[in-house]
Amino acid sequence: MRLSDERAWTCALASIVVMAGTLASARPAPAQEATPDSTTAGPVTPEQADSIRAQLLRPSAKPGFDAVDAVGLPFMILFLPVRAVGFGMAKLIGFGMQFRPQGPGLLDKLAENGILVGAATIGPRSGLAAVVRYVGVKPLFADAAFSIRLSQRYRFGVQFARGPDVITGGYQFLRNAQPHFWGIGPNTTQDNQSDYLWDQQNVALVGSTQKGLLKLNAQIAWDDNRIGIGKDSGTQNLQDVVPPGELFGLDQRLRYIRFNLGTTFNFMRAGRFNQQKGVILQLGGALFRGVDGNDSDFHSFDLSLRGFAPINPRQQLAWQLLTEITRPDSGPGVPFYQLASLGSVRGVRSLRTGRFRDFDMAALMVEWRYEVWRELHEMARTESFLFFDTGTVKDRIDNMRFDELKYSWGFGFRVVAPPSTAVTSYIAFGTEGPKFKLTLATIF
Repeated sequence: MRLSDERAWTCALASIVVMAGTLASARPAPAQEATPDSTTAGPVTPEQADSIRAQLLRPSAKPGFDAVDAVGLPFMILFLPVRAVGFGMAKLIGFGMQFRPQGPGLLDKLAENGILVGAATIGPRSGLAAVVRYVGVKPLFADAAFSIRLSQRYRFGVQFARGPDVITGGYQFLRNAQPHFWGIGPNTTQDNQSDYLWDQQNVALVGSTQKGLLKLNAQIAWDDNRIGIGKDSGTQNLQDVVPPGELFGLDQRLRYIRFNLGTTFNFMRAGRFNQQKGVILQLGGALFRGVDGNDSDFHSFDLSLRGFAPINPRQQLAWQLLTEITRPDSGPGVPFYQLASLGSVRGVRSLRTGRFRDFDMAALMVEWRYEVWRELHEMARTESFLFFDTGTVKDRIDNMRFDELKYSWGFGFRVVAPPSTAVTSYIAFGTEGPKFKLTLATIF
């Protein structure tokens, strides 16, 4: 064989070796088991679903023990039965959610036709009320409500909305069928309890807007107020307790032109696992000017400051400071039903609604909240909470005395199902005995 032929065969053999190496390196790697992070298309297997679920960031069932937990340990031991009840409620809720109807129900079909049905409270001691609202022909609206304690509310009007700007005008009739009254001042007794009926009607124009953290609202209205015989058969009538002419507003039908201005500064933001943190400051003022022979003029101012401070992913400290000031400007003064009030969800939870009344009121409400259950997809959660409240009323806020402060403490549960459903129940203890309350709302 000639030398040139040998060189040709050598070159050909080298080329074959290089091509084989190239093909071997380009050959796909052996198939490996799919991991939860794999982007390979296809259905997720049950094993992959379990692995993915295990990697989700969830609140630890047992958060790291810290100094705050050391302080709260005695309370956790003391309220272990309470937590057990809350866990049982959570299980019942989770069980009930398995039977939610699939597809649109009756309420959904009514909503499609502009008929909204719900439940709410509509006034002092109204109890739970059924509410029906019609919004099928924009911008018109109308609603009616009737409560288990015979309170009633009827409204109709027009509403124009453009983004955060809303203007509403209309007429409202509200009957508070059985609010209670014990007298004026911080030293009234439970034995003086009586009831009355308060019919209110007004024609109002309301506007509101929001710019970033600031929300503003303003209202001008014509009010008509009339007091009648209360509907609580188990309580004496206020008209039988107070002599005629002794309590301003009881014997007169009073009409006012009312001006309201309010603002809200919202410095809230959502933390981990939808925990709220920050503060909300609400300020409001009202000016009443008597008309139609009523020479009573007065004004009022109210403040609400709420704060929320997470302790860890399951615990939170929340508080609310309330202040209301009412002052007469001229004439016979302020109607008794427009005085500042203290009691129930407004101030001291162991007291009845409106238990104490006077020109001024101040109160502080504090809660330690502990989440006992959270639905996997965050559709609902259950919180237990311990609370302490204190407050009082007086003719002037600078005349308030520590020995006239009212107190309450207790525990409760709050079930929240975003975006709007909330159920709160609690037991409160105070100087006037225990009180249980169940409401379809959050206290604060």
